Amino acid sequence: MPESIFKARKAFPALEFRARHTFAHFADASVMSPSNLSLASSSLSPAPPMQDSRLPIELCERVIDFCADEYYLRHRYSTLRACALTCTAWVLRSRWALLCDLRFRTELQVERFVDIIQDHRDWADYVRVLHITPAQVHGHGYLAFGNLLHQLRESNVRALTLRLRQLDWRIFPPRYHTVLECFGKDTVRVLDISNMVFASATDLVNLVLSLSGLRELHCMLVKFIRVCPPVQCERVIAQATRKRQKTPSNIHSVSLSSIDDFPPLLEVLGTGVVSLFLYYPEASWPWENICKCVSLYSNLQYITLSLWMGSADTKVFLDDAYKYNSFAEPARRFLDVLRHLSSYRMQTVVLRMAPCLIPLPEEGLLSFTYLSSRLQAIDSLFGDVKELFDTYEPLAGLRTLNLCVLENSLYHDAEWWCQVLRKRLPNIPQVIQVDIEYYSPYVSRGRYDYTELWLPEQGLEAPSVPYTSITRTPRKSKSALW
Repeated sequence: MPESIFKARKAFPALEFRARHTFAHFADASVMSPSNLSLASSSLSPAPPMQDSRLPIELCERVIDFCADEYYLRHRYSTLRACALTCTAWVLRSRWALLCDLRFRTELQVERFVDIIQDHRDWADYVRVLHITPAQVHGHGYLAFGNLLHQLRESNVRALTLRLRQLDWRIFPPRYHTVLECFGKDTVRVLDISNMVFASATDLVNLVLSLSGLRELHCMLVKFIRVCPPVQCERVIAQATRKRQKTPSNIHSVSLSSIDDFPPLLEVLGTGVVSLFLYYPEASWPWENICKCVSLYSNLQYITLSLWMGSADTKVFLDDAYKYNSFAEPARRFLDVLRHLSSYRMQTVVLRMAPCLIPLPEEGLLSFTYLSSRLQAIDSLFGDVKELFDTYEPLAGLRTLNLCVLENSLYHDAEWWCQVLRKRLPNIPQVIQVDIEYYSPYVSRGRYDYTELWLPEQGLEAPSVPYTSITRTPRKSKSALW
């Protein structure tokens, strides 16, 4: 008996569980056939309303949803199939939990499910998320998920989330994006790309532009085999501009992270972007290009900028740390982005600072450190920002400034950071929020050390409250508003 069913039966003994066997896993190719998947509809009579249940409807739905949250997919599919056989009132909810989030790892699974949708058109209404994640990373065959999108579109499925993982786009035909343009343009609303390989940035741009109904774009861990030269970038941007004149872009949220060669992507997304998330841009990203693209978003309201302190020399850290302003470059980038904001609707600016990782003299130990004191970091990041807030009109109505940092001192909590920031920025923004991720310097974490996360302030006395007199749970996330 699946573990989730066992827990539910133990918690609710009044239920009559008629599922006595563990059925074949949905993820197996042998199960991906109409005869196996349709057992809930063929062997059972039409489901009566769940109102006839002796238990509250909400309670029954929570039991089924709890089974759907199973981490291991094989257990999840077999448990939900068992739920479908528990009673006729549970069929529809179990089928929805089974089909709303689908994951495919082989070509055969995609082909089998296409056949299923053709025989059971009403089942397509349950599909909300498609995961295409090959079992062999970047070594898979041709997964024709375009046919699957076609079947879902024929069934009038809308607001679909498409997640592409571990794919090598070079396996697909050169103009495969035209297939998606025909079949997925009105279906896919969210495109989530991660750990993918493209021949060049042009392929990624064509993929994004082929989905005209796209609302959200998330790209992470994307690798390009060939670098896109400036001439080709201009050609792609011009082509995208002509296309947008016919079909305006509807993308309002963009998230980019860990892309090894910055593509001409931000310039081809139109001007309707409302939320922009840039996570740890690599050194290969031309920062001037990023600022130029930010200036094109006239409707921007929310921007998140995650900056990494980068690598540092151990000698600098040990001998000359106070003379080395590690926040100079992140501060320059942060200020450049703020100066290029052109939207008069700005509401929130989020700055996330990640420390650098350097080796320590002790063999095998690595230290997380900002290579700076706290006050020096605040002065570097926000020293010139105050004048910009007071004089730059697009930032005059800024509501929230959110700063996210790591801490190893319970004395310097989120409230301390908010107080210091408010002294630096007395008028704008309206709200200052600081999110703290706490790492105790006295808790061992293998090779990683957080003792020197922040350097002590020069010329200032140590906090009056010693670390040893404070007992709190290590690694606590805290937040404060001011």
